[in-house]
Amino acid sequence: MRIKFLLVLFFGVISTLLAQIPEPFGELKFHDTLSLEPLHEWIEIPDSNNNIWQIGNPQKTIFNSAYQNHHALVTDTLNPYTDSIDNCFIISIPFGENFYGEGILSFYHQFDTDSFKDGCVIEISDDNGLTWTNIILDNSYISQYYEGLYEDWDTITGGIPAYSGFSNVWRKVELYWWWFAVTKKSSSEWGTNKVKFRFISDSINNNKDGWIIDNIEFKGYDVFGNINNNPVKDKILIRQNPTIDNIILEVLDNSLINSKVKLYDVTGKLVKIDEIDNVIKIIDLKEFQSGIYILKLLSEDNIRLCHKIFKK
Repeated sequence: MRIKFLLVLFFGVISTLLAQIPEPFGELKFHDTLSLEPLHEWIEIPDSNNNIWQIGNPQKTIFNSAYQNHHALVTDTLNPYTDSIDNCFIISIPFGENFYGEGILSFYHQFDTDSFKDGCVIEISDDNGLTWTNIILDNSYISQYYEGLYEDWDTITGGIPAYSGFSNVWRKVELYWWWFAVTKKSSSEWGTNKVKFRFISDSINNNKDGWIIDNIEFKGYDVFGNINNNPVKDKILIRQNPTIDNIILEVLDNSLINSKVKLYDVTGKLVKIDEIDNVIKIIDLKEFQSGIYILKLLSEDNIRLCHKIFKK
C-alpha cells in the first residue's frame, strides 16, 4: 500500500509539473470570481440543510482559514466529516449566453481524507444534470486540458477516480474545455454544462477534515470571433475559403511538412484526416455538406493552427 501511495504521489507530481494549459485562441469575453457571500447564482448546494458542504470561516484542525478571504466552501466548517457521506455542490456554467467556445474554470483547494478509501470527485454533465461523468473520463469535447486534476488511476472505494489522502498545501486546479460550442449539436444545448464537486466517504469514520475549496474563477472566450489567431498564421496560407469544392494550403515554412490536418464539423465530429506532404496541399471537400468546419493543424500532436473553413 505504501509503495502504491508513493508511486501515485510521484506520478501526480510529475503530471502536475508537465501539465501545460494552452493559451486560448479566442478573445476573453467573460471573467468572474464566483462569490460565496452572497452566493453566486451559478453555485448550488442541493438540500443544503442535510448537506455536509457549508460556506463559512473554517475552524478545523487542518482547515483553519480560507485561501484568500474569510469564507470558503468546506465539508463542514467546524467538524471532521463522518462516515457514509455522498454530498456535493454544483456549478452551472451558461456557455453560449455571453460567449462561445472555450472556458476555463479554476479554483484553489485542500483535502484531507482516508487514502484510497474516501475522496473528492469532480463530475461533469452537458445535459443539464440528467447524466454525470467523472471529469477525467469525459470525452464530450474536441479537446480538454486539466492542470492539477487527479489521474484516472487515483481511485477510491468503488474504483472511482478522485483526490484522496492529504494535500498538505493549497493547490490550484484549472479545468479547460476547448471548443465547447462546436461540439454541441444545436444552440438549444448550450447553457446546460454543469460541474459537480462530490465528496464521498465509506462506512469507517477516520476523523479527518475532508475538502475545502476557495477562489473559484471562470473565464469564457469567444472562439468563433477569433479562432483564426494562431502561432503559425504567417507560415501557411489557406486559399479558396469560402470554398465550393476544396481548399488549398500553401506552406511557407518547411517545418510544417508532414503535419497532420484534421477537420471537424459543428457537432465536434472528426470528419477528415490528411497530411501535408508538399508545400502545396489540396484538401478535397466536394462531398461535404455546406456549413462551417474547423481545421486543426497538428505537428507531433501539438496544435499549431486552428482555422474556420466555410463550405458553400
